[in-house]
Amino acid sequence: MFIGLPPPGRTAPPPLLPGPPGFDACRQRLLTESRAHGLDARFAPADAGPALLGAYDVEFGGHRVRGRRRGAAAVIVRRRAGGGDRP
Repeated sequence: MFIGLPPPGRTAPPPLLPGPPGFDACRQRLLTESRAHGLDARFAPADAGPALLGAYDVEFGGHRVRGRRRGAAAVIVRRRAGGGDRP
């Protein structure tokens, strides 16, 4: 908390910390590798309970760390007032 700082210092965001050495190169390499493989995402509607939410079970292309097995996730989105999910 910023209790000990004078008022101008309380509203300023903290400075950004530098990333670890080589982070940008590693991130760029991973992005390039992942774009070389198709995502092949599959969305299957799932029951989220409340009518205001839309839920999907998602499967996507494999990851090199996981031995190219398909990944899985859940996505929850707000529904529009007139029906349908928001993008």
